[in-house]
Amino acid sequence: MVRLIVFIMIVTMVGVGFVWQDDIETFMNTTILGNERPVHDVTFDGGLSVHFISVGQGDAVVVEFPNGQIMIVDAGTNTIASRNAFSHYLTSYIFPGNTPRVVDYFVATHSHADHIGAASYLVNNYYVGHVIRPKSFTEYEITNNIPFTQFGIVGRATRHSTIIFRNFIQDLNAATCVNGNPTAVTLPYVGREMNIGGAVVTFFSPIGQFYGNPANAYHTQNNPDPINQLSTIFAIYFEGRRIMFTGDAYVANENAILALRDVNGVLRTGFGTQAGETFKVDVLDVGHHGSHTSTGQPFLDKIQPTYAIIQVGTNTHGHPHAPVMNRLNNANVNILQTKEIGDILVQVSATGQLKVAGVIHDDSFWIQYWMVAVGLTVIIFLALFTVDFIGKKGGSNAPAQRKQTNNRRR
Repeated sequence: MVRLIVFIMIVTMVGVGFVWQDDIETFMNTTILGNERPVHDVTFDGGLSVHFISVGQGDAVVVEFPNGQIMIVDAGTNTIASRNAFSHYLTSYIFPGNTPRVVDYFVATHSHADHIGAASYLVNNYYVGHVIRPKSFTEYEITNNIPFTQFGIVGRATRHSTIIFRNFIQDLNAATCVNGNPTAVTLPYVGREMNIGGAVVTFFSPIGQFYGNPANAYHTQNNPDPINQLSTIFAIYFEGRRIMFTGDAYVANENAILALRDVNGVLRTGFGTQAGETFKVDVLDVGHHGSHTSTGQPFLDKIQPTYAIIQVGTNTHGHPHAPVMNRLNNANVNILQTKEIGDILVQVSATGQLKVAGVIHDDSFWIQYWMVAVGLTVIIFLALFTVDFIGKKGGSNAPAQRKQTNNRRR
């Protein structure tokens, strides 16, 4: 009975290990065994390339513009596995060899840890020219009288104080561009546009009504997370193709964008002037990892994506949620998940041809946690229940053997 209890406890611990399977796999393969992550076979055609990096339950995207400039959108989670995947992809495929480590733009869609987990790593190891971040601020910034006017803040600022965010802000304050000047920091706002190498980057949020909420407010479906509501929504338009990023923006943010009009009744966001007019998106980075809080039907009807990429990993939230998957499937959208495919590459050629596919991996052997879990379970079972059983079988003849020996002596 004691052995059975011990076995159940150990198997339970092995099962709980699946929560940290990415970190465990990275530790086993890189630290213990010295393995390298699988090599990717990536080719480029000189147009626009967008890399969705598989970083577990988080977002991390690299955009290569036609003129060679680099934009990184979010930086994964703060787990060892996520940081390793993020840094390995950058050093292997974006900045290989002696390529200058210059990131022209870093867009932090919002300040949650699953989107800025490796942001400190980025500003500490690369020259970052320009950071675009919503106006949520740490208590450190607020109590030290950061001049909010330079960010265009009107009214209260939204506070968000986490260790990861504070560390990023402190590192950002010390960061420099490649020319030695301090890294520029600006805010996204409705209608802001940037032309980068012939591609147009247009921002649609955050909208002012979502600023100023206390970040520590208890949030439910009726009182959403204020930090998620600050998420930056923007799109990159190149040669007739449009790729949209939504961070963790909620349905409320999506609907607010669709309803936002100027004094002449024209949609300020450029989503079209008539109710039935569409704003065709070729590739949608699905909001909030496929959560039911995002990707509402009105928004989906307006943008009509061809491809939907869900950046998601092993999680306890049930992402992606069934309602979102049903809406995407009913709209005949091609769905790609980083959890299933790994890294995903989107390319738009100079003539407007679109390619969307998972990045090809080689045959490098990478030990996965489930293999270890099965192996440990079998070994523990054998150790607890079979070894002793074999010993007892062998020991059952011992009295008879002693009796025969005594008879011989007589």
